[in-house]
Amino acid sequence: MAALKQHHRKLFIICGVLLLLGIIGSGTAFYLSTKNVNPITETLAAKTPYSLYYSQSLPGGFHTTEGSAYEKDGVVVYTISTDDGKKLYVSQQKTPTDLDKAKFYKDNLQSYYEIPTPSGQVTIGEFPIKPGAKRPVKIISLVTDTWLLANTYDDISNKDLETIGQGLVRN
Repeated sequence: MAALKQHHRKLFIICGVLLLLGIIGSGTAFYLSTKNVNPITETLAAKTPYSLYYSQSLPGGFHTTEGSAYEKDGVVVYTISTDDGKKLYVSQQKTPTDLDKAKFYKDNLQSYYEIPTPSGQVTIGEFPIKPGAKRPVKIISLVTDTWLLANTYDDISNKDLETIGQGLVRN
């Protein structure tokens, strides 16, 4: 009888340790899947004559690649991707002096709304569906000394776009 109790006790301890390891492993996997890295290198930020932004808070399943941003013809570009292959293309350039953002949004977007963020007003919107396209181009726009425009044809929810927009911080 004592041996049977000892056996049950060992079994209980082993199950408890396995459960604890499972919880730790799941927590680690969740942390790594939501952790974001900065796609903009310090070197690129230092040589760019306007502010650069990246999102510190990406929705679950979204990620960037550290140091993947590059500059071409005065525009800095990087991609935010999802685990299932969706892509949000982010471009940033010095804001044109003649940009009238209200007119641009009114004339070019079929629907849009603004949300306040620590970095400024972020606009979430959609361009009209182009012939042959399955869905409209969705955008995130932030205008400071920089015009950040993130766009996608992929089916990314406005809630996810808002999360990305809310997380935009200056590099």
